[in-house]
Amino acid sequence: RAKSMKPKQFRILHLILALAALTVALPLFLLVVWSFTNRWPKPLLIPEAFTWRAWERLLGSYFNVWQVAASSIALSLFVGVIVTLIAAMAARAICLYDFPGKGLLSSAALLPVIVPATVFGMGSNVLLIRFGINNTIEAVVLGHLIITLPFAFRTMLETTKLVSTRLEEQARVLGASPWAAFLHGTLPALAPGLISSLALSFLFSYTHYFLTLVFGGGKDMTLAILILPLIEGSDRTISSAYSILFITSTMVVFLCLQLIAGRIARRVGKQLGGTP
Repeated sequence: RAKSMKPKQFRILHLILALAALTVALPLFLLVVWSFTNRWPKPLLIPEAFTWRAWERLLGSYFNVWQVAASSIALSLFVGVIVTLIAAMAARAICLYDFPGKGLLSSAALLPVIVPATVFGMGSNVLLIRFGINNTIEAVVLGHLIITLPFAFRTMLETTKLVSTRLEEQARVLGASPWAAFLHGTLPALAPGLISSLALSFLFSYTHYFLTLVFGGGKDMTLAILILPLIEGSDRTISSAYSILFITSTMVVFLCLQLIAGRIARRVGKQLGGTP
């Protein structure tokens, strides 16, 4: 398809890609500049003075920011693993089995996307208070599991439909047990989808604010809760530095998971004799 494209079409495509890259790179560049800016009054195009104040505060906050960032990554990865397992089992049940309420289960998995987060959060918080688990890390994990489930479920549903049970059936014909057939046949083929589901769930969990604030009682449990008051404040220098930390940590973990998914997909493609 690429060979059939005309030079003019290539130029238009390159222009679109360049504009898309610019819309991402320009705000990030301004964040970096602001993190070193001491004074930048309007209408000057260049800051009047620079400072290391924000980075000295950020790099010196060993027992606050970095601890919160590490715990946020751990919490979101934990949520991603659990919700991916739930989504994988639900997708497998819906794709491979017939049972009463199958359509209802498939639709119910998408409810957290349909119901506004404010409505769901305030209503669910009443139940958490009655059960005595509000303002705890367990409540935050539960909330993140619910809001990330639709995205993990859709990812695993499409992956399970694509993989189906062909490899398991071939392994069973050759004498493998049901567990061995799944472990050595279907699971490697599902692995790229599992890692992608984990990455997507991590992204939504790590960047989510409202339910973390409501279920966690406003405690600094995640980096999003810690940073938002700084962003809403008047100190752009400090908020820019913290925003860079937030964006960088998010992208590093997300890209690492996607690289793992890509390597697994290529390995599975070679093993199956197809194109990666």
